Amino acid sequence: MSLLRSLLLSGAGRRPRRPWPRPLLLLGAACLLGCAATEVRVQAPAEDGRPPAEKLRVSAPAADPGRPAPPVVDQPESGAVPIAGSELVHGRATVMVRAPVARVREAVLAFPRYPEFMPHYRSARELGPGREAVRQVYMEVTALHGALRMWAQVEVLPVEVAGGVEIHRTAFVRGNVRDFQAVWRLRPIDENRTELTLEVFLHPRLPLPTSVLNAENVEGATKGVLAVKRRVEQSSG
Repeated sequence: MSLLRSLLLSGAGRRPRRPWPRPLLLLGAACLLGCAATEVRVQAPAEDGRPPAEKLRVSAPAADPGRPAPPVVDQPESGAVPIAGSELVHGRATVMVRAPVARVREAVLAFPRYPEFMPHYRSARELGPGREAVRQVYMEVTALHGALRMWAQVEVLPVEVAGGVEIHRTAFVRGNVRDFQAVWRLRPIDENRTELTLEVFLHPRLPLPTSVLNAENVEGATKGVLAVKRRVEQSSG
């Protein structure tokens, strides 16, 4: 859902309705889709106290013998990562990329090329090394069909490696937004496949409804991993 459409739908004048119980809604959705089963899983808080992402999985419909089902691995798994003490969330999405981790890393860290393949990016350029030789990057994105322009200067922090996973973080320095963070995680599956995860949080200064911000961040994470996947796989083909 676009940001503009979300703002229109969030306006006043609608007759309030009593919400349906969530389990009933999920069961109804599964039946309409013809799914074999429905699984709802909310993870318990992690030991470090950080609330984990809430994950909702609905199994795919039974395969039609006359119609091949799309590969599940090509569909990202998206969700929200709650922020402690806030109603806002980070958006998170994971997808499998058919390419070695080195090719995926190259695309993720090629910030000046983001406008070529990343949705809503109008401009991106490196500003040179900052403190302790940390990369400084300027990013400019648009919303509301180009009517709203947001920019941020971020630091690209040194790579972390934990459990065989590469972690590339950016830290907000300044801009005309309240905050902008991104965390990329790259996990090699084998020599030719990589699991790619993006966790993102963009908080504009505009007084937008919380539900709109949360939906936009989850959608932004999903579009981000799919954009990198397409970029890498098309260049490899």
